Amino acid sequence: MAVLRRLAHTRNRQAPSGERESQANRESLIRQATAVYVGGEPLDRPADAGYESAVANVQWLTVLSGGLAGALFSFGANSWLGLWRRRQMHRRLRIELPELQRRTLTVRVRNGHVFPLTGCSACITLDHALTDVVQPRYDLRSHGIEEGAHITDKQPLSLSEGKLCWSLGWNATAPTVDIYPGERKTLEILEIASDESWIAIFSETRDKPYRIWLRGGRPYQGTLKITCKEIKAKNFPVQIPTGPLNQWLKHDGSFPEKFLPSG
Repeated sequence: MAVLRRLAHTRNRQAPSGERESQANRESLIRQATAVYVGGEPLDRPADAGYESAVANVQWLTVLSGGLAGALFSFGANSWLGLWRRRQMHRRLRIELPELQRRTLTVRVRNGHVFPLTGCSACITLDHALTDVVQPRYDLRSHGIEEGAHITDKQPLSLSEGKLCWSLGWNATAPTVDIYPGERKTLEILEIASDESWIAIFSETRDKPYRIWLRGGRPYQGTLKITCKEIKAKNFPVQIPTGPLNQWLKHDGSFPEKFLPSG
C-alpha cells in the first residue's frame, strides 16, 4: 500500500510538470506495485521472486491437470472401445451350415468380425438320464472302432461340457484353433450308428476314444459352448431330435436345421 500511495502522491505532485517524469520511472513504479500484491495478498518474499514463483506454480498445476485429464480421457476411451469391440466379436461369432456326412454331424463356426479369434475351443452339454448311457453290443474293432468311450454304462455320468474336436484334415484333430476374419472352422459333433442303436459324441481326440455313447431314437437337448481368448464364452442351444435314420442320411435338411433351434 505504501508503494501505491507513493505512486499516487508522485502523480499528483508532478501532474503540472508531467513532462519531467520519464516513462521509465512510471513503469518501474507500476512493476513494483504489481509485484508486491499478487491476488490481493502481500508476499513475504522479495517482489520479483514471489511473482515468478507464483507464475511457475500456476503453470505447473496447469500442465499437471491437463496431463491428468488427458490420461483419464484416454483410459476411458480405450476401455470403452475395447468393450465395444469384444461385444461385436461376441455377437458376430455364429454357428452355421450343419451337415451330416457318413453318419457324422458337423457344424461350421464362423468369425464374422474383422479381428481374429484365437485359442477357440468347443464343448457340449446334453440333458439325458444315466440309463441313456449305453455300450455297443458288438465287437467294436470289427466296426472300425479302435477304442471305447470316456463315459460308459458301467460308470455312467452326465455329459457336461465335454470337449469336442475341430476337423483340420485327414485324421487331424486339435483342442483349440484360431478363427480368422470371415473364416469358418469345422467342428465335429457326433456320429450316428447305422442301426440307430446309439449316438456317439466325439471327444477332443474325436473317436480315440469317444466322449460318450447315448441311446438312439431319443431326443436330447443341451448347449454347445464356444470359448475364445478375446471374448467371453458363447452358448448355443442345440437339440438332437428323434426320427428314422434314413431321413438323416438323405440330406433333406431336417436333422441339421433342428440341431440348431435358434437358427
